[in-house]
Amino acid sequence: MNSSDRFFLDAFRDNFGKYEEDGIPIALYGIGEKTKLIIENIKKYNIVGLMDQNSVGKTIYGRPVLSNDEVFEKVKAIIIVANMSVAETIYRRIAFLKKEQGIGIFFINGTAPREIDEMILNDSYWEKTKAGLLQTIEENDVISFDLFDTLIMRQMLLPADVFDLVERELAQKHGMAIDFKNKRIEAERHTFREIDKYCTIHKIYRTLKDMLDLNDQQERMIKNLEIKIELSCCQPRTSMVDCYRYARSRGKRVVITTDTFLTREFIESILDRCGIEVPERLLISCEERKLKYNGALFHYLRELYGGKTILHIGDNHHVDNEMARNAGLGTYEIRSAYDIATASALGHLLTLLKSIEDRKVMGRLASRYLNDPFALNEHRGRLPIESPFDVGYLSFGPLVFNYLIWLIQKSGETKVDRLLFFARDGFILERLYRRLIKASGISAPECIYFLTSRRAASVAGIKSEKDIAFIVNNICKIKKIKIGHLLSKAFGVPACPGDPLKDLYFYDVNEDALIRHLNRHYREAILENAKQEREQYLAYIKSLGIRPGEIVGCVNFIGRGITQYFMSEIMEKTLYGFYFATEHDMTDVFDSPDAIFALYGKRLSPFTSRSSLLTKALFGEVVFSAPDEQLVKFDGGGKPVFQRKRKSRDFSMIGECHRGIEQFVEEMIELNGNDPWPRNNTEFLDNLFGLFSSPACVCSDQVKKSFVFSDYYNPDVPEAALSLN
Repeated sequence: MNSSDRFFLDAFRDNFGKYEEDGIPIALYGIGEKTKLIIENIKKYNIVGLMDQNSVGKTIYGRPVLSNDEVFEKVKAIIIVANMSVAETIYRRIAFLKKEQGIGIFFINGTAPREIDEMILNDSYWEKTKAGLLQTIEENDVISFDLFDTLIMRQMLLPADVFDLVERELAQKHGMAIDFKNKRIEAERHTFREIDKYCTIHKIYRTLKDMLDLNDQQERMIKNLEIKIELSCCQPRTSMVDCYRYARSRGKRVVITTDTFLTREFIESILDRCGIEVPERLLISCEERKLKYNGALFHYLRELYGGKTILHIGDNHHVDNEMARNAGLGTYEIRSAYDIATASALGHLLTLLKSIEDRKVMGRLASRYLNDPFALNEHRGRLPIESPFDVGYLSFGPLVFNYLIWLIQKSGETKVDRLLFFARDGFILERLYRRLIKASGISAPECIYFLTSRRAASVAGIKSEKDIAFIVNNICKIKKIKIGHLLSKAFGVPACPGDPLKDLYFYDVNEDALIRHLNRHYREAILENAKQEREQYLAYIKSLGIRPGEIVGCVNFIGRGITQYFMSEIMEKTLYGFYFATEHDMTDVFDSPDAIFALYGKRLSPFTSRSSLLTKALFGEVVFSAPDEQLVKFDGGGKPVFQRKRKSRDFSMIGECHRGIEQFVEEMIELNGNDPWPRNNTEFLDNLFGLFSSPACVCSDQVKKSFVFSDYYNPDVPEAALSLN
């Protein structure tokens, strides 16, 4: 038994020990090699049967495959023994057993399928609609709008995040390493409380000047920098601007009423940037010397429009709702993007934010997806994912941007001369790597989009009987593949017509016996074919201009290192591997981990991990793809031969997803300027990656049709759409 199998069995015992103690009758959903491993090695559990929709009535591994009626009668708990990437799909297939019969259903990693909290779904805010707001506007004479987080919003999660950007630019461009953010907040608080509660930004900066011992020139420079960054971060809340314009078009008296230290000149600049017409009246607390906060500015508004019905629209519950009502105004409370996130199924993300870099990412996402205060209302606090672009921007973009920053840093530390971005995972990654290098202007390893695949590398890399055994033990463990297909797919040779094993499935044959059979009957053919394919592969490699003395790294999404291992054998040099994450089975491929680097986790199991990256890895396999089909081998001229499909491949949906990834990366490059190096915490990004396929989101039919997965080594199983909400 290899180390990966021992790790899996230990994790199973840890996750489900209580079922052994209590003798609870269990069904294992799945008939793959992990189910076989459990049946053969864990004897004290009360496993009454297996489940598989296509094998009901059969006996596999000495256990009956149960019908749903038999499950009703005999089973108290179901454990889905499947790669976590497809476990959610299986759960949706059998969820009725839990809902109708109360049978417990669990994933192999010990977790139960997630559900949305009823408190979120029952929030009365989700009853509000834009149409309802327009009707309320219609019923009033004067319409007052709050400004910040109502008509406009910042592309940052919190207002004070602007100060972080100012502090960073002061350090990088002006050599001023000062505690700007904390002192700026302190200066505003002190000026408001001790000097003038109607203070302007100019008075705040006079206080800040004394705190930081600035000269006049420095004070002006920093103040102008804050104003410039504040202005650049502002964007309209489009749906609310529509309501603003509707009120104007209906002849309503329209006012903007805001508590702010910013002057009229600057407020008008913000409105101009956001394409919002200046209203009939612009009531600014620092200029009117009255505050919304204590109701005085609302009372003044009522005096200005005596005898008129006035509606105030804003996001702050205390100020824009309670204080406005106390002043005799009608109110309509909408929510800021931050408050929407807090109250919704996205709220858990906010608890994971550890730094300004995390908040910058979340701010970008909020400015796009929570710009409309009614964005989540149709689905009662769940985020609608309308297109593959959204998937790329929301879930893959942050993950990729962070990885590329790490890749540049890590490959530099290891003195790599050239990076091979393995096909097909590297198709979009290589392009974005080049873009990031160009934007930053730093020196980094050369890069090549390198044609390869597990099949192409492993077949060309076979040099001995040991390699044949390695492929059987590490690549071919698929429940539906027949031995005849295995020979063709995994070794590049046809089965002999009279071979008694060729029509048997892999799980019907003992692995050691299969290895002996292959070496006895096919060894010469396998080795000769491998030699020919290796020579053709080397011709392709030579054409790329890779020099013999170069230190070479390879880039891949998630893996066990099989392609890296065989490419090292083919090229006869050590390759350094740079992965998003690696699977636990990598310990069965590489004796030493020194040549392996992974940002989001090493030695993770797709069966037992609770990482979104591993549990949703198949979505990544679909997205990190290319217009070409999978490489099979190279021909005699060193030209690629791709897998043939019965129908042509539609890459347009994945291409749209790639555009979303690229858009996010471009925006982060713009936001970071010449310094794209700060990284996000991986727990936050891992949760973002799993978000679109979680109950927190509702995917459109277009998105659901985009994620179609097929396995080269499993030809008897048709392409299947991965499950989405």
